Amino acid sequence: MESGWALEIRWFDTLESTQRYLVEALRSGALVAPVAVATRNQPGGIGSRQNRWLNQPGNLFFSFGLDRSQLPSDLPLQSVSIYMGFILVLQLRAMGSKLWLKWPNDLYVEDRKIGGVVTQLLAGHVVCGIGLNLIAPRSPFGALDIAIAPSKLLADYLESVTKTPLWKNLFSRFEIEFERSRGCHVHGKDGLLSLREAELNSDGSVTIESRRVYSER
Repeated sequence: MESGWALEIRWFDTLESTQRYLVEALRSGALVAPVAVATRNQPGGIGSRQNRWLNQPGNLFFSFGLDRSQLPSDLPLQSVSIYMGFILVLQLRAMGSKLWLKWPNDLYVEDRKIGGVVTQLLAGHVVCGIGLNLIAPRSPFGALDIAIAPSKLLADYLESVTKTPLWKNLFSRFEIEFERSRGCHVHGKDGLLSLREAELNSDGSVTIESRRVYSER
């Protein structure tokens, strides 16, 4: 496992979708991992289940691509969104934020969603996209509760990612975090599923009524 590698960041005034742009650039060879693309204006962002993430200029939208060899050796691929989202949570909490991660990929401050994580697996690569509200949009969504320059937030976050903390170390802390998700519902193949009685498994999946459910994001 490689550790402490550098990750190039490319900023754009506007990108229709950082996720689509980076996926296409990696597939065509126009960009080489590890690399990140970022913007504060993303009109066509991708949300969970291929929904659109509402754009408000001034917020932060970015995607980054890694070689799979740059992930920690013990990270289950189905839990990359949990892993990447929780690194961000821990980073911003250390600065005084009350940010938390709702299983498996939604970012919340108190009871308002302020962002999310979407992951795609390519041949030899992982592409992770994160949208984060820095400016409060219309209700019911919220915004980050601390002031931080987007460039610093992104640089600090990606530096944390390059340190490749082990999954087992993050998961031991996420087990406590998961208790906040128990009053929530998530979308499953058969509709909404309650997390109230869910059991969190060591690979990041949950067991609900004897059925194992994995993140589809």
